[in-house]
Amino acid sequence: MSRRLTNLVKQLRAVDPDIVDILQFGSSVYAPRLARDVDLLITTRVKKNERLYRQAVEIWGGHADLVIRKPRQRMSSQVALAVRAFGRTLYGTGQTQRGAKRFMGIASYDDARNYVTIAEEDWTRARQSRDQRYREARYRLAFDLLFDAARYAAMTFLATSETRWGKLREKLPKPFNTQFRDFISVLHVQYVYEDKFPRDQADVKFQEWRDKVNAFIDGLATHGQTTEDK
Repeated sequence: MSRRLTNLVKQLRAVDPDIVDILQFGSSVYAPRLARDVDLLITTRVKKNERLYRQAVEIWGGHADLVIRKPRQRMSSQVALAVRAFGRTLYGTGQTQRGAKRFMGIASYDDARNYVTIAEEDWTRARQSRDQRYREARYRLAFDLLFDAARYAAMTFLATSETRWGKLREKLPKPFNTQFRDFISVLHVQYVYEDKFPRDQADVKFQEWRDKVNAFIDGLATHGQTTEDK
């Protein structure tokens, strides 16, 4: 955790000593160079006045969006999925992140295709940018969103709220498990985590992997429908 986030956690705990967990989620986790604020999910035994939390953020000096809840209190399926897929525990035992699974809705193929659309939007922004750091960050985000599209398709096919890609790969039938393994190793690990995407062929590679992900989504949807019809 960065020193800046450590200071934010310190300020929040100062105004609310009953905090159990503080989780960071959203774009500040998976695209920190592009995020304009920090999204936090705070679980506390006793909710305090919202003004106190806002004051803590003001003292910290940055921009943060806070979701405050009590233990076992319901959270929206969108927040639950974001916390499970992209959450990072800044303080506490991590029970909030583990418990988010029961509030998640099952993903759909439409969700997967929407992620492809969002990836295309970031790809367009990357091509239009003259700033090298911003452009490269947009390319990385576009590639990672393609991976998320594939992950959502796998979750839909398996009718599961499981987000861990290793578990999803193990449960997918052939040839989809091999295809998903390629998405993990290239899009998610090599291109994003290792930052080794082909900068001189970024546009060509994006289109290539986008087509593969679209074929993966359509293939799972067709295979699943065929299985149901038997």
